[in-house]
Amino acid sequence: RHLPEDATVLSTAPIDLTKPGWHHLPKVTEETVRAALAEHRGPVRHLRVVTDLARTAPVPASLEEGAASLLALHDAAYLTLQHAYDDLSAAGSSFITLLTGALDNGVPHPFTGLFTGLVKCAHLELANCLAFALSTDARGVRGAALAAERESTATRLLPAVFLDGNRRLGYTLAPAAPEPAGPGLPGQDAVVLAVGGARGITAEVVKALAARYRPRIYLIGSNPLDNYPAQVFEGDDEAFAATRQTYIRKQLVGGAGRSVAQINRDFDRMTDARAARANIRAMQKHCGADRVTYLACDVQDADAVQAAVDRVLSEQPGGVDLLINAAGRQRSALIKDKSFAEFTSIRDLKVRSYRNLRRAFAGRPPRSWCNFGSLLGYFGQLGEPDYAAGNDFLASAATWAHATRGDGEFTIGWTLWDGVGMGANELTKAYFKRAGSYSHMPVAEGVDHFVRELRTARTAPSVVHIGEAEQATVERFYPGYLTAAPPAGDGWSYLRKKVSSAPGEAVHECVFDLTADSYLRHHQVRGVPTLPGTFVTELAAQAARELVPGLKVVAFEDLVFHHFLRVYETTPSAPKRIAAKVETRTPELTTVTVRITTDVRSPGGVLLAEDRPHFTARVLLAAEHSPAPRWDAWDPAGEQPITDPYHVPASPVSLTGPFVSTRDTRLNPLGKRATYHLDLRPDDPAFSRFTAPSILLDGLARTGVLHLVDGRLIPIAAPLSIRRIDLYETGNDLQLTERYGELDLYATPPAFDMTQPAPDNRFVAVAPGGRVVLQMKDVSATVIGYVDAVTGALHTPDKQPVPDPDPRRDPVGANGR
Repeated sequence: RHLPEDATVLSTAPIDLTKPGWHHLPKVTEETVRAALAEHRGPVRHLRVVTDLARTAPVPASLEEGAASLLALHDAAYLTLQHAYDDLSAAGSSFITLLTGALDNGVPHPFTGLFTGLVKCAHLELANCLAFALSTDARGVRGAALAAERESTATRLLPAVFLDGNRRLGYTLAPAAPEPAGPGLPGQDAVVLAVGGARGITAEVVKALAARYRPRIYLIGSNPLDNYPAQVFEGDDEAFAATRQTYIRKQLVGGAGRSVAQINRDFDRMTDARAARANIRAMQKHCGADRVTYLACDVQDADAVQAAVDRVLSEQPGGVDLLINAAGRQRSALIKDKSFAEFTSIRDLKVRSYRNLRRAFAGRPPRSWCNFGSLLGYFGQLGEPDYAAGNDFLASAATWAHATRGDGEFTIGWTLWDGVGMGANELTKAYFKRAGSYSHMPVAEGVDHFVRELRTARTAPSVVHIGEAEQATVERFYPGYLTAAPPAGDGWSYLRKKVSSAPGEAVHECVFDLTADSYLRHHQVRGVPTLPGTFVTELAAQAARELVPGLKVVAFEDLVFHHFLRVYETTPSAPKRIAAKVETRTPELTTVTVRITTDVRSPGGVLLAEDRPHFTARVLLAAEHSPAPRWDAWDPAGEQPITDPYHVPASPVSLTGPFVSTRDTRLNPLGKRATYHLDLRPDDPAFSRFTAPSILLDGLARTGVLHLVDGRLIPIAAPLSIRRIDLYETGNDLQLTERYGELDLYATPPAFDMTQPAPDNRFVAVAPGGRVVLQMKDVSATVIGYVDAVTGALHTPDKQPVPDPDPRRDPVGANGR
């Protein structure tokens, strides 16, 4: 769709204003925008908003000093949407925001969220209007406009798209269970500063911190509590509420000239002050009366915020350990009905308070910075263009700070809490309950989520909390968004498409290919890329944690390998179904069964076999791992080096790259030994996102195969089943390598019993010092060939020699063994 001739363009980018029809607005007000649009003399069917973020809001300066022209453009966009609401509601209309200079080395500009939040709400309200925001790293308007034209014909699940060079990107959500990495706060020595912390959900969170850690607490609020007479804080809440009518009558008789609405607001402020004072007393009960300080401050006043922060830092020279930025207010109204003053007031409370805190903390940042955002910022909501824009800005600002500065900053996109904060407003509560849009999260659950986030090793700067009601709302707003496959290398997962779900169960599909799953090129069976059997642990762990996100995978049981999972270079793979179901659930342990299956079809598409199993497994999840056993190192006396049969050129199983993970393979009188050593980039797009140490398990299983048959033949085996795998700590291959460097691998017994009907073997991975990291028990396998330890030649399973297809090749490899 090319730019229509009658399009209305709002821009801070360089444009020739001498052309007819262009207007320069020295100041954006309702009047100036209305006057400019009146000269248009026709319906506004197409609206374009254009700016160069790198120019209008250079970072980091704009985060501390503001971006006046950018906010003016945002104002103009809102006013034009409001003025042309009916025109833009018609079929064939469009509203496109083009942000150039919006990415730097793949990192979105912090002000992208300001515009994407507005666009999401417009997209939901203007159902017949093509609405999206395109953020690009390009700086020229012409090329970016052509990209916007191409984007207008593309499919989008969310109306916010990013172009980084030739890469088309978008935000996706990945289920994540917080993995506590520390205590969260250093106890009574910690200093907490909470903006908006005396009431609402923030007060509930700070009270929980007071009870758990007893820190030094500073609260910033807009209500000057010391200005109220003592009797305002006396009596119980119900008795005080009953005095409203009497208070209104007295104030009207006083002749101050105020309306009933104004007097009502005054009484509401007194009610808020009572709640704040009660919350402060609750905090003081745990921390001490002199360790909770309330500072009255308008967070939109830069000088007032500076003075408040200066006072805190002068009293606490060690700095602030945790800053909670939770200022905010909300009032729902559609774009066509919401006053401009209300729009700017709600939006600016988020944007300006963040700016003022950034400036006040310049050069002395808090160790951890948490913004209280909203799920509405991520997805938008009808009637919330201001609130969504402010909260999406908090998310994009935290994303930028995390990526470019390594700041300990993150934004939580909260859903509605039940009975507190915005969930305490009866009208809001009743509206959303009737709509069934949000879960109304209990206070205790919300507090628990925050404490867990605080303790988490921070990897994601923006998180949202989504329950079943929220999932249904998102599906209604953006069909398919939550079940869409994440792009390869950006949110990599085996759970690439959700097919169905019900309480306690879900089915996902995964189409394996050699782009997203390029690591399979390094694990080939008879020349075909093949998924290692031990990788069923990762498929099963991802599926189980999606159902039970708050627990840790502590063990696997009854893993059965039915058929190899092969991926061919030229033949498309059929989707593999990953079906998971909660089998049992107790306070101590949850068990999830997982089946990985596929349909087998003829070349003509005829169904030959339905749900043919590849793997089955049971995943055990708990709040904590079992204590790790100890392992005594074996005496190396009498050890015999042995060739790893999987590293011999003639082997039917070819391992390269990350799968060459073992060395120093040897036989010991007590069993078999090897050293696990991983050579893999820490940012590998797939393995960095794994849950289970699947490469380690593969190397451990291969260690158990080491054995000499007839004095010189070493078996090559494919696993059939594993009775149990125990994990004694959380960590994938990369994390364990970073933690320990190398691991010692042991397998018992000395004999090769993996082909027996009931094998009794044990394989363990041991960290330096003797702590067992994980272990496998009772592994069965089938022999697919033998390698001659002397010549390196391949033998069939019945020990018959296989001719070498290339007689010129050194059969035992370059090491000459």
